[in-house]
Amino acid sequence: VFATLHQQLAVPEEALREAFSSYERNGLERLRGLVKPIPLARKIIEECLAKKIPLVLATNPVFPEFMIRARLRWGGLADVGFQHLTSYENSCYCKPHAGYFSEVAEQLRVAPENCLMVGNDTSHDLSAAAVGMKTYLVDTWIVEREEAEWSCDNRGDHQALQRFLQEALV
Repeated sequence: VFATLHQQLAVPEEALREAFSSYERNGLERLRGLVKPIPLARKIIEECLAKKIPLVLATNPVFPEFMIRARLRWGGLADVGFQHLTSYENSCYCKPHAGYFSEVAEQLRVAPENCLMVGNDTSHDLSAAAVGMKTYLVDTWIVEREEAEWSCDNRGDHQALQRFLQEALV
């Protein structure tokens, strides 16, 4: 990442590293108020983990891992045992590129057809269907970027998601 930024911006890599490090130490906490815990989301995650369902935090990997982990802390999910979380350090693609979803399935060592992408973005999350993943659109805080190219397999709020997973994972 820093090598690419260095090439694009003509800023020394060490200066870029220091800027990110400084932001992590001095600026990141100012964003804390933008992330609120969702107790039902945690309960859904715990129910999946109790059934030994491998979970990935498949967030768009445009941020470094320290920012992703901060969001998890603020959301009350820092202790969740995600099998993998995507960040710019470990991802070659971003959403909605099909390569992103293929990469996630490879990390899990499962076929994409055996994955369920749960998200709230009609473009970035539903594009998982391009590689054969099933999709669930959580419409509590829906993000519609443009005309949706993909339809969802299932849709509902967090309570509907919980019911869907309880029925599907019997």
